[in-house]
Amino acid sequence: MYLFYALLLSNSLGFILSSKQGAGLYTNEFAVKVLGGHLVAKEVAGRHGFEYIDKIGTLADYYLFKQQSIPTRSKRSADTHIKSLNDDPKVEWHKQQISLVREKREEDKKFDDPRWDDQWYLRDSRKHSMNVVPVWNRGITGKGVVVSVLDDGLEYTNDDLVRNYDKEASYNYNANINDPLPEYDETDFNNHGTRCAGEIAAEANNGICGVGVAYNAKIGGICVLDGDVTDATEARAFGHRNDYIDIYSASWGPSDNGMTLEGPEELAYDAIEIALEKGRNGKGNIFVWAAGNGGYSDDDCNCDGYVNNIGTIAIGSIVDNTIPQFTEKCSAVMAATYSFPTGDQNDDHLIITTDLHNGCTDEFSGTSASAPIAAGIIALALEKNPDLTWRDVQHIVVWTSKRDVVKAEPGWFQNGAGLWAHRAVGFGLMDAEAIVEMADPKTWKTVPKQNQCVISYKDVHFKDIYIKRDEIATIPIPVDGCYGTKDYVKYVEHVEFFLDLTYPYRGSISVNMTSNSGTNTILLSPRKFDTSEDGLFYWPFTSVHYWGEESTSSDNTGEWKVSIWDSLEFAEPGKYYGPIDGWYLILHGTETLPEYRQKTKPTTQKPKISDSPAVKDKRSSQKSADDEPVVIKRRSVSRENRDFLHSLHRRRK
Repeated sequence: MYLFYALLLSNSLGFILSSKQGAGLYTNEFAVKVLGGHLVAKEVAGRHGFEYIDKIGTLADYYLFKQQSIPTRSKRSADTHIKSLNDDPKVEWHKQQISLVREKREEDKKFDDPRWDDQWYLRDSRKHSMNVVPVWNRGITGKGVVVSVLDDGLEYTNDDLVRNYDKEASYNYNANINDPLPEYDETDFNNHGTRCAGEIAAEANNGICGVGVAYNAKIGGICVLDGDVTDATEARAFGHRNDYIDIYSASWGPSDNGMTLEGPEELAYDAIEIALEKGRNGKGNIFVWAAGNGGYSDDDCNCDGYVNNIGTIAIGSIVDNTIPQFTEKCSAVMAATYSFPTGDQNDDHLIITTDLHNGCTDEFSGTSASAPIAAGIIALALEKNPDLTWRDVQHIVVWTSKRDVVKAEPGWFQNGAGLWAHRAVGFGLMDAEAIVEMADPKTWKTVPKQNQCVISYKDVHFKDIYIKRDEIATIPIPVDGCYGTKDYVKYVEHVEFFLDLTYPYRGSISVNMTSNSGTNTILLSPRKFDTSEDGLFYWPFTSVHYWGEESTSSDNTGEWKVSIWDSLEFAEPGKYYGPIDGWYLILHGTETLPEYRQKTKPTTQKPKISDSPAVKDKRSSQKSADDEPVVIKRRSVSRENRDFLHSLHRRRK
C-alpha cells in the first residue's frame, strides 16, 4: 500500500515539475516491475532491446532498464518502447524516468568582480536562466577557444581583457595595421567592439567590472567599422585567420531604418563561403550575427543579407521575459539571448561589460548585446567538443533553445518536425547547459553532409503572375527534394527563396511560404518606410522555420506554396501593379536523418499556422496561379549546385 501511494506521488510530482519548471526531460532509463526475479527481468529486458542495469534498491520486483537507442535526455517520451512494454504480459508496471530538479543548497557562484551581482542574465537567480553557471561549475569556461569580434576595434589594454587578448586573432583592416586599438575621440564613438568583447571574455575574479560568458576564452578584435567599409574590407576581415579563429561575433549590419535592402557583396559573400568550407581545418568557422534593432521602424531582418545568410547564426533579444519592440523579426532568426533596452531605467535589466578608457559600463543594449552572449555560449560548447562543425553548432542551437521564457508572446507556431519557432527569437532562449551537454563528444555524431536541392520557375509550368493590391498571388511549387540525385534533400535545414519582382512600391510587398508539411511562415513583412521603386532582383529570403521537416510526403512528392501580395493599408488601391519575373526555391538539408534525431520520436501533431492576421483574413480567397497541372521537369544529370548558388547570390540586388 505504501508503495502504491509512493508511485502515485512520483507520477504527480513528475507532472508538477515538468509543467511548472519545464525541467522534466525524459531519460533513457525505465523503471519496470517484473514478477519472478532478476533472471526473468533480464529476459524481458533483452526481448525488448533494453539493457538490464540492476534491481532498484530494496524494492521487491522493481528493476532498472536502459534503452541505448534513445537520447539520455529528450523533450519527448519514447512511445515505441513504451508500447512494447505495455504489450508484454510479464510487465506489471513501468515508467520512463524523468530528470528531476534537485538543487544543491549552497550559495550562488561568487566572483570578486564588483558588478557580478548585477549580471542577472548570467546568474541562475532567474526562473528562466540561460544556465551558464552550471556549465562553469563543470570547469568549462571557454579554455582553448578563440573568438574574434568584427567591429570598430578592441581596447585590448583594458585590465579586464588584457590577459585574454589574442594578437593572432586581431587586425585593423581600416588602417591596415596589426593593431585593433580603436580611435579615441571625445564622444567615445568606437566603444562598440570593446563592449562586445567584454561580454564574451572579460576575466573573472580579478576585482574588475564583471564576468564574460566564456571568461577563459581568447578574445581578438578585427577592426572593420572605423573607416570606409568596402566589399574588399569585409572580405579580408571575414577571412582573417580562418585556420586559427573559431568564432566571429558581429553586432552590426546595414541600416535598420526599414527601407534598406543590403547584404554582403560578391567578395564578402565568397569569403564567408570559404570560411564555412575551409575554416577550422575544414570544420567551418562559426559566425554569430545580431538580428538588428529595426523593430521601431517595422524593419524585417530578411532584408539584411548578413542575417539571412545560411552560414550565420542570427540572434534576437529577450528583455525581462518579453520580446522587446526594438528587436527585428524575420524567419532567419535562429535563437535569442538576454539584452537591455535603450532608455530603460530599470536597474534590474542592465548588461555589464567592459568599456573604453579601462572602464566598465551598464549601458550596452539591443541585439548588439545579445549576439556576443551567444558567441560566448558557443565558445563553451567548443571547449567541450572542439570537433563540432559549423552545421553541428546550428543543429544543437536549434534543438536546445527553449521558448518557456516568452511562451506567452503571440506568434509561436509548431513546425512539421515538432519544433516551436517565432520570428523574433527563433527557436527560443539559448540554454548553455543543454548545448554543452548535447555537444558531448562521447555522444554527439557529426550531422550528415549538406545537400542543396534547387527548384526553379524554369523547371515547372509557370504562368505569368502579377501582383495587385488586395489580391494574393500564389505560386504552387512541386517538390520532390531532388530525389534520385546527389542533391537529394529529405530533411530540411535552411530554405532560401530567391525572388525577382518588378514593383513600384517595394515596402508594400508581403511574402509567405507554406511547406509540404503545412507550416506557414512569413518570409517578408511590409515595411512602410521602404518606398523604393526597384522591386527585388533575385533577393534571397531565408527561413529556419522548416528545420527538421521532411521536404516531401512519403512517396517523394509534395507541394510548397509561396503567397505574395500588396498589404500596406495606406497604399492607394489599384495604383500599384507588377509582374513576378522569376524565382528559385533552394532547400538545404540532408538525405539521411541526423543521428541525434534518430533517437527521438518525430511528432505527429499537425503544425500550427503562425500568427498573421492579413494572411488569415485572405487565405480563403487564395487562388492558384495556374489551373493546369504543375510538374517537375526531370533532369537526367545531377545539378552542379555549388557554382549555381554562387552565381545566384552574385546576381541579387
